[in-house]
Amino acid sequence: MKMKKLLFLTIMLFTSSLAYSTVADYTFSSSTGTYTEISGGTVSTATGDDGAENISLPFTFNYDDIGYTTARICVNGWLEMGQTYTGNVSYNRLQHTTYKPFLGPLWDNLYARGAPDNTEIRYETTGTAPNRTFTVQWKNVCWYNSGSTVNFQVKLEETTNKIYFCYGTNNSTESRSASIGINDATGGYGHFISVTPGTPPTSSSTSANNGISTGSYPGDGAIYTFTPPDMVYSSCTTTQDNTNDVQPDITNQEIIGIEIVTHGSTNPLNATSFTLNTTGTSSTSDIENARLWYTGTSSSFATGTQFGSVVAAPNGSFTITGTQTLTGGTNHFWLTYDIKTNAVIDNYVDAECTSVTVDGSADVPTVTAPAGNRQIKRLLIIGTGTSQQFYIPSRFSSDYGWTATIFTNSEMGTSMDITKISYYVNNSPSNYVTNNQKIYMCNTNDVVFANADKPDPSLMTLVYDASITWNGPGWHEITLSTIFTYDISQNLMIYYENRDGSGASGYPEWRYTSTSSNYRAKHRSGNYVFPTSSGTRTYNRPNIRIEYDPASAMAYSSSTTTQDNTNPVRPDFTDQEIIGIEIVTTGAANPINATSFTLNTTGTTSTADIENARLWYTGTNSTFATGTQFGTVVAAPNGSYNITGTQTLSCGTNHFWLTYDIKPGAVLDNYVDAECTSVTVDGSAEVPTATAPAGNRQIKRLVIIGTGTDQQNKIPFNGNYDYGWSATIFLA
Repeated sequence: MKMKKLLFLTIMLFTSSLAYSTVADYTFSSSTGTYTEISGGTVSTATGDDGAENISLPFTFNYDDIGYTTARICVNGWLEMGQTYTGNVSYNRLQHTTYKPFLGPLWDNLYARGAPDNTEIRYETTGTAPNRTFTVQWKNVCWYNSGSTVNFQVKLEETTNKIYFCYGTNNSTESRSASIGINDATGGYGHFISVTPGTPPTSSSTSANNGISTGSYPGDGAIYTFTPPDMVYSSCTTTQDNTNDVQPDITNQEIIGIEIVTHGSTNPLNATSFTLNTTGTSSTSDIENARLWYTGTSSSFATGTQFGSVVAAPNGSFTITGTQTLTGGTNHFWLTYDIKTNAVIDNYVDAECTSVTVDGSADVPTVTAPAGNRQIKRLLIIGTGTSQQFYIPSRFSSDYGWTATIFTNSEMGTSMDITKISYYVNNSPSNYVTNNQKIYMCNTNDVVFANADKPDPSLMTLVYDASITWNGPGWHEITLSTIFTYDISQNLMIYYENRDGSGASGYPEWRYTSTSSNYRAKHRSGNYVFPTSSGTRTYNRPNIRIEYDPASAMAYSSSTTTQDNTNPVRPDFTDQEIIGIEIVTTGAANPINATSFTLNTTGTTSTADIENARLWYTGTNSTFATGTQFGTVVAAPNGSYNITGTQTLSCGTNHFWLTYDIKPGAVLDNYVDAECTSVTVDGSAEVPTATAPAGNRQIKRLVIIGTGTDQQNKIPFNGNYDYGWSATIFLA
């Protein structure tokens, strides 16, 4: 467990306050040159009176130690860095704490009238990286709505991060009250530079000149330059932003972050060395290939720019060296490990940073061992969408509900014993209690939901039956009370029942990923009673995280023989169901095969009534069907016989079915029947628990007309009345 160093924290706070950034530290200078109008690039949509446009910058521009990638152009003579302020203010006040951070070459009530004055605002990028220049130009804009026009530009210079105000002609003579200068993201006194034109022009960070008139307009060819201060090192620290579990056999897993804070951007400094260690890692045998990555001033982890070279076998203290030019502000570095394929489940991985070298000087981070670590788990995440919905896994605004989702074997990837599932809560519920929650799972051959019918939980495994208290945002983990073995030969269905009985506000909402044109989710909710009718199919399936153990090797558990159908059979009918044989297996890894069945005709009155004994396989589906035949036909079954073949089994109960063809001359009222005395599974012969189930089928002449399953109470008679009549016609 890591110890926080409170003394270092105190020092960090004090040091940071000393190095607090402000544009007042910029150097102002003036010069003259030739005003060069731009004609390429893009014409801005900022037009008319107070028009504005949000734009993307062509490069990250570091302004007052903040990296900006967007800006906002306004007719009123200012360029906002970023797009935090969304207005179009003409009321010029450099010291304002709302209108910021602004670059104002001529901030006043200006007007882009268009055709009458040949007015336009245009922006253009010139040069090649890393030495590009981005220019915004105000051409022939009116100072107020007088018809008097002015011309000026703002230029942002890549790498040096210098700002230039360039001035062209001015034919206005009226009295005006503009501001010229810059302010930062904090705003207020001490956070601006106000320029007063003159010979020479002057600047102030304590007194804002917001009354510049046409007579004080900088001359044609005037250039005002704002140069950021020289870079100085401020502080560094180590962070632990990600404490989510990690998986074996995954590369570049974020372990810790290292932040180096600098102030200023002129004459930038270099980071050249990081001393790290594996403290907190349960076993260095779990990890390899330590790497350091740099994301500039972006605080989002990424593996785009590597610092130094890889440390193949990190163990204890190690050093990564290289050269990375720093940016003004907070610079982010990230240490990653590759997690080995055979990493031990439930072990932890962690690290510390004990030293960074900047500008040739080694410094100890304020925090070297941040709290937290990452645990090694077997995890499967299906779905990366960030949109949210409130109805799957359950709609808790209603009293009751059910939902079902399918995850395909291509998504599951391998057989597994599922121990936990998690849904991603996208909002922020706090201790939202839901009682009487039931979760069922089953292996299924269904790839999509063909209809919106409610699934039958009696055909599934109940894996959770308790209350759940939801919090968010983030993954909400549910530990299953019964481990479920998923078989890769099929797909996974999760069926969820909310039987709380009391819907309430403040409910969780979940992230989902669309399954496009495939219906792999359905739901139904209701109040007062639990809904049992059909629901609604949807493509919006919730993201899920599955924690699992490797599936145990498949093993034979038991077998038995069943007699599910004792209805009469008719002469001259083929593939009539006689008995069922069930083989139960456990585990899903390394599936085993059924290869032989020993059967006999015991219970059949006369084998002269039957022919063509066949065996069929329906997987874990307990409904008789003749889709997949096992082995070959036995043309004249009589007494004991064997049917051999190879059928790979699924985890759970596997269903086989014996059928006979009933001959055209079969004797009426005779019986047909069978027994199964042995099954061979994984090379071993096993005797079923029941070999001769009770029941048989009698041969009868039968005509069945109608196969519908709907019901009515009128024909043949209506039991609600004392008397009645009905009539039906059956066609020849």
